Amino acid sequence: MDKLTQEQRRKNMQAVKSKGSKIETLLAKELWKRGYRYRKNDKTVYGKPDLTFKKYKIAVFAIIYSLQKKVVPQHIN
Repeated sequence: MDKLTQEQRRKNMQAVKSKGSKIETLLAKELWKRGYRYRKNDKTVYGKPDLTFKKYKIAVFAIIYSLQKKVVPQHIN
């Protein structure tokens, strides 16, 4: 059961960015610095992941961590 009303949930979900979140930017910069080359928000991959490494067939969804951090902060160290 959701503890928030529909209006509160709608406002929370609208505040979540689909691109360029802080965690996504930090992760992307660090990976690029270490020599990993990727594509950002690749529409050709199912689910439109934040980062894709087609050479290794890997997709990274950084938004999940950002959303968790906002919704359930007590579970993240």
